[in-house]
Amino acid sequence: VFTARAVIGIDPSLNGTAVSMYQPGSVDCEMVLISLKSRKGLSESKKMMQIYTFFKAPPTADYFIEGMAFGVKYFHSSAAMIQGVIRVTIAASGLSVINLVPPTTLKMFVTGSGLSKKEDMKLWVYKLWGQEFKTNDEVDAYALMMLGRYYLGHTDLPELSEKRKECLTKITQYV
Repeated sequence: VFTARAVIGIDPSLNGTAVSMYQPGSVDCEMVLISLKSRKGLSESKKMMQIYTFFKAPPTADYFIEGMAFGVKYFHSSAAMIQGVIRVTIAASGLSVINLVPPTTLKMFVTGSGLSKKEDMKLWVYKLWGQEFKTNDEVDAYALMMLGRYYLGHTDLPELSEKRKECLTKITQYV
C-alpha cells in the first residue's frame, strides 16, 4: 500500500555511505564521505560519530539498507560497525521502518543475477531507470530506493518481471 512517507536507500560502505531519498516528485542522491581508507588519522570512534551525526535525526521514512556480505573476502568489522550505527540510530527514532536487503538480492533485482559485478549494476540502473552516478555506492543506494518503492507498492512505476517480484520476498524488516 502506497504511503506518502519518504523511501530511503542506504548503501553503507567502507569507502563512502550513499543515501538516496525519494519524496513524491523528486529523487536525490547524496554521498556521505565516511571513508575508512582516506581518513587514516581519524579514530574508529570518530568515524562512527560522523555516521551517527548524519543519521541522528532521520526523517520518518521506510529505509532500505543493503545488508552485510559475510563472505571471508568481503567481511570487515568496521563495515559491521557502520551498519550497526546506522540501524540503531534510525531505529532509536521510533518513527521509521528499516528493511534489510541482502546484497545478492539487490543484484538479482537490478541485473537478473545475484553474482553481478559493479559495472553491471551501473549499466542496469541506467537501462531500467535512466540514472547515472559517479560511484558504485550511489548506484546501490539508488537501486535500494527503487526496490523499496516497488516493495511498498508505488503505482507510478513500470511493471516488474516475475523474477524481480520474487526478490521483494527476500527483504527482512529490522526494528
